[in-house]
Order: sequence, then structure tokens, then C-alpha cells
Amino acid sequence: VVNYGANTLMEVVVNEVPKELDGIPMKNSHLVDRYSIQIIIIKRDNEYLFVDKDMVVQKGDVVTLFGPYVNIKHLFNNTDKKKEKDE
Repeated sequence: VVNYGANTLMEVVVNEVPKELDGIPMKNSHLVDRYSIQIIIIKRDNEYLFVDKDMVVQKGDVVTLFGPYVNIKHLFNNTDKKKEKDE
């Protein structure tokens, strides 16, 4: 985690894909508009992939994100809460 003022650069392991990203190509995710979050790069199967407009986040991906920490935490912690309720 690296902080740049109000924003943070961090990696997140996608254990569960957030509903806002589940099956949705980047061009339709509206992450920047809704959360001020940009996905910079995705590591999938030990390969680094530059994000393009048609890419979809998958379970097991390691995503490098830039944006407000509280928004990143909100987006990816919601999946943890959902998982706890399902168990």
C-alpha cells in the first residue's frame, strides 16, 4: 500500500468478485465514475495483463488499484460481508 494524499495504490487479491464487477467488462463497470477507482494492472495465472475496455475481473486475480482507500475497502470488503452471511 502506497498513499498519495487521499488516494492509495494497492494490490487486492480477488477472493470474491464484487457484484459491481461480476461479469462486467471494464468499459461498463463505471469504477472511475462511481468510486474514483482505476484498475491499473491485473495479475492472472502468474501473468501481468494491462487492463483494456473488454477485460473482466475474475476470482483469483490480483488487481493493482489506484483510488481512495475507503472506496477500495468498501468495494472489496462487501464481498467479505456477503460471504460471511452465506456461511
